[in-house]
Amino acid sequence: MGEDKGLKLLHGKHLIQYVIDSLIPYFKDIKISTNNPEYEQFGYELVVDIIPEKGPMGGIYSSLKNSSYDDVFITGCDMPCISASSFERLLQQKNQTATVAVYKERVQPLFGIYNRILIPLLETKIEQNKLKMFDFLQKIKANFIEMNNEDVFLNINTLEDFKHLEDKE
Repeated sequence: MGEDKGLKLLHGKHLIQYVIDSLIPYFKDIKISTNNPEYEQFGYELVVDIIPEKGPMGGIYSSLKNSSYDDVFITGCDMPCISASSFERLLQQKNQTATVAVYKERVQPLFGIYNRILIPLLETKIEQNKLKMFDFLQKIKANFIEMNNEDVFLNINTLEDFKHLEDKE
């Protein structure tokens, strides 16, 4: 999109604020994985990539390293319609490594629960520059949970996606 999606305004509210608002009732600790200091305005701890330029895998790795919890729920900032029922469904079917949503046969690695036991393997994959999340999730035998709620997985990846969401509300 050529800009930081989480800071984009939708009806006068930053996309990431929609995500934060949906998580507040369910999670005691919320952190934002970003290298952009503009996110400080939201009042949450920022988790900077330990190993920069490694995409989603690098962000997940850094988030797990920064957590004191065994399990960490990860979601993208470009999913303003996430629902409690969706992450509750993941929690109910959580396994020991990772439990990740699948929507319309597409794995959604940035909507899942990851366990800290993955840290060494993630570190190895990053060092080898093997950054494909789908390959990684298959290797660790992640639990893939099919989701049916279309609104939750309205990812905003293009200006057209954003316009569609603006028009929908």
